[in-house]
Amino acid sequence: MHNRRIVLTTIALGIILSFSFSGCDYTYKLQVPTDQIDKLSLVSTYPGYIGDNGAMVPVCSMDDPLAIDPVTKQLVKPNGFIMNFTVEITGNDKSRERVAFPGDMIKQKGSSKLVYVDQATTMAVDRFKQTISCLDTMTSTSLNSQCNGIQNPPTINKGAGFSSYFPCDETGGIRVCDHHTAKNDVGVVVMFDNSGSMDGWIYPKNYQEAGQIDDQSIVNEIRRHNDWATDRQWSARSEAWNTFEEKLNANYKLMAMRFGEFAGTGSNDLLLAGCDTGLLSTQDKNLKGEKLWDKCFGVRRDMIDFAALTEVTNGTRGRTPLWYSVKRIYEYMKTKTDLKVKQIIIVDDSPDTCTSKSIFYNWTVDSQKVSPCSTVGFKDFKDILIADLKANPEQNIHISFIQIQSRGYMERDTEQSEIACLTRGHYIFLNARQWGGDTYAYTNNLTIELKRAMLNLAQALQGSWEYGFDMVELSNKSKKVPAGTLAVASGSLTLTGGQADSLSLDDTTMPFKLKTASDNTTISALIPAAPADTTADATSPADASTDTGSATDTGSATDTGSATDTGSATDISTGKDTNTTKPPSYAYMDQRLVIRIPCKTGDACTKSNTEAPKNFLDTACITSPPKCVEDLGLCHWEYAGDDFACAGGKTCKLGKCE
Repeated sequence: MHNRRIVLTTIALGIILSFSFSGCDYTYKLQVPTDQIDKLSLVSTYPGYIGDNGAMVPVCSMDDPLAIDPVTKQLVKPNGFIMNFTVEITGNDKSRERVAFPGDMIKQKGSSKLVYVDQATTMAVDRFKQTISCLDTMTSTSLNSQCNGIQNPPTINKGAGFSSYFPCDETGGIRVCDHHTAKNDVGVVVMFDNSGSMDGWIYPKNYQEAGQIDDQSIVNEIRRHNDWATDRQWSARSEAWNTFEEKLNANYKLMAMRFGEFAGTGSNDLLLAGCDTGLLSTQDKNLKGEKLWDKCFGVRRDMIDFAALTEVTNGTRGRTPLWYSVKRIYEYMKTKTDLKVKQIIIVDDSPDTCTSKSIFYNWTVDSQKVSPCSTVGFKDFKDILIADLKANPEQNIHISFIQIQSRGYMERDTEQSEIACLTRGHYIFLNARQWGGDTYAYTNNLTIELKRAMLNLAQALQGSWEYGFDMVELSNKSKKVPAGTLAVASGSLTLTGGQADSLSLDDTTMPFKLKTASDNTTISALIPAAPADTTADATSPADASTDTGSATDTGSATDTGSATDTGSATDISTGKDTNTTKPPSYAYMDQRLVIRIPCKTGDACTKSNTEAPKNFLDTACITSPPKCVEDLGLCHWEYAGDDFACAGGKTCKLGKCE
């Protein structure tokens, strides 16, 4: 006998009836949807133009070919912020993404009524209420809760909507953006940074990555420094990947990779796919590069060998060939014509340090000449991308970045955020080095926040809700927010409740601010069972026990944590501590809205986004005033160069006046 399932939706009754027929037995099952709104979760922010008609246009760069007002058809300049966020839902239905799309029907929170998630009504711009408490510029890497800019700045125009990566159906009187769960609709490649700064293999004089050099005395200094590792031995990345893979739609094609100067198995291989070659046929086992990727990239999760990415072949060391890696994967994804949506996610802790075209490239290490490990720079990749966007504005490759703040690279990389914006991906910055705490607390916090960031991206792979607002101060080119700076907004966005068709009887508020650990809610599922790192690594520098790091980094290799830290002494990489799980414990998690107000070469720079001593060890060795770096679109301090006469007859050597 064949079973048939007939589903009848009765909106008036607010119920869904399903009848199952099997032979002569009739069974009746009453299904009442339990999904209801849980919270709004901020994913990313674009610089944007907000028109008086509510149109929201991302303006990603000075030459953004897509920054066109849909009404006037003219190129526009940024005058405000566009927030990308998801509407997270909770309930008993585990078969779908835990976010609400336009056209979904969910239970009204606080009642038994069913309501539509409707872009024109329940999610319309007049259902939102915004509060902007401060507009500031990010001129320093230090954080405080005071507003040093403009308090309660005025806004004029606002807009709201849903940005979908799939076509939505608007023929039935309500916009419906379906949950695309068919196999091969969506492909996702996740790329993990495997450079030296991730595992503490850095040059201790400036905390930055260094390439191959011949001087053995310098080589001995470039080794693992535990306190300065962004994610020692893949601790947080492994936990975050496990959660991401578990929560990702099973019908999405998926591949995991690592990239770095020594990421591959060969001397010149900068990329490695985590592929279980043991499952391949005999003739396919020796495939390399893109031909191997074709065999690994699919819906079979058993083909993914993530452990292969965490193994140390040539060491988690060397520099970051970011734009080479992004370009190569982008070109690969262009060949996947069967996919309707293509997503590339990069997790890193620095800008590109491999190419000499980057201002973050270290030409010398104590006067030892260092050669580039890549010839592909930001502009090389951007030129390809811009040409593709001009030829096909609806191209379906979206690139997202999660940048973890590292000891040697404290700043947001605006090259990454620009590419994310241009491709309608997302850029997330984790200000990890400003959280403070001992080694265990740092790892615990990073694991929780990296999981949260990757989950946010997983939930936005088909699209996200948008809310935009302009600001008079940005429109008027205020001297308080000049070109070449990062504009920062603090406040909150509230989806109001209480109406008959509201998603909730109560308001639902999403803050964007400097968040403290006490602001966390519903984090139990994200808390890792991670041990305290209380043992010094054999490769730690001799002075590690006395190095207190930055003003907020008080942990050392022998730091056993606070008096209340009951974690074991098990090394992070070798075991799990089942006795201790902790919620986040940081001073400030920066969840403010941040956009770039770009400058161009020749613009006068009155402010810098860089606090010079964080990047150069001696202020006597930096340029003054800062200069506009057009690739970054920012006013930036620059190193004056080795042999620069700094003070007292001394000269600069790698940022230090000596």
